[in-house]
Amino acid sequence: VQRFHPSEAGTVGPSNLLCDLLYFLLTDKVAGAGNTISPEQIRTSDFAVAAQFLRTNQLFFDGAISEPANIRQYITDIAPFFLCKETLLKIASRLTI
Repeated sequence: VQRFHPSEAGTVGPSNLLCDLLYFLLTDKVAGAGNTISPEQIRTSDFAVAAQFLRTNQLFFDGAISEPANIRQYITDIAPFFLCKETLLKIASRLTI
């Protein structure tokens, strides 16, 4: 996945930061909504802020997404568990799916 933490910005590789995984789900054409959402529709500066917060507070996503889900609803449901509801909901609210 593309990484957004300032120390890894622009690199691609494994990640357990929720914002990196959400970007993957939003933009990947096979496993996500990449056929509907283009990277140009996503303000990646919000992802960088979320990545820094998550890493600083050691809030890592190590779960599995085993069922199909509406991405906007999924972000809304899990954001509170990562204490960055405002940033992730800003991301979700901008989605025009």
